[in-house]
Amino acid sequence: MHPADAVLNLPAEKHSHGLRRLAATEATHGSFEEAAAAAGRATGTALGKRQVEELTVRTAADVAAFSATHRRPVTADAEQLLVLQVDGKGIVMRPDALRPTTAKAAQTPSAKLGGRPSKGEKRYANAEVGAVADVTPVVRTVADILPATDIKREQASDGPTATGKWLTASVVDDAAFDEATRRDPTTHSRTWIALVDGANHQIDRINAEAASRGVQVHILVDFVHVVEYL
Repeated sequence: MHPADAVLNLPAEKHSHGLRRLAATEATHGSFEEAAAAAGRATGTALGKRQVEELTVRTAADVAAFSATHRRPVTADAEQLLVLQVDGKGIVMRPDALRPTTAKAAQTPSAKLGGRPSKGEKRYANAEVGAVADVTPVVRTVADILPATDIKREQASDGPTATGKWLTASVVDDAAFDEATRRDPTTHSRTWIALVDGANHQIDRINAEAASRGVQVHILVDFVHVVEYL
């Protein structure tokens, strides 16, 4: 970069900061081809798919470092519960990216690659989505959680409010337990709770992660979620 470009805050390449921002924003709404078309309609500038990909990657270059530095909630008091939620999220894959066995299964008449999966239908790839939060315990009864009448609902005690929420989603990293460990390192003096929907694999993974870190995790099954399956 020329010294004058640095003083004037000009981009390293020929595309302006505004065009880079537009390309990255549109890329989050659909495919790179659609992002290129949207940028062209907005600016009259012809962009190719590869250009949009490169602009999007460069725009996101500092995201990980920024999140690690500025998006980490401070450590809470030991009296506050450390609550984790982790689950798998299905990702629709491009047909040419599927493994041979999965590609064959995708060709069956009952398989579909779009929309919400039917009961019992499996996705072809999974991402891990998770959340970590600090929660002050609140004593509640069954009547507070599942009030029998509207009057009892008005009288019910409110549930706890989560603070220091931290969210993650990745197809490569298991980050939720790392964040929980950051908030309660070494001594593990806080009470850890993992909220689950009852899936056996989910519970097995939580127990394995807890054992590897030498921490006790109390598993709380979302009864209302389980009832939906039943």
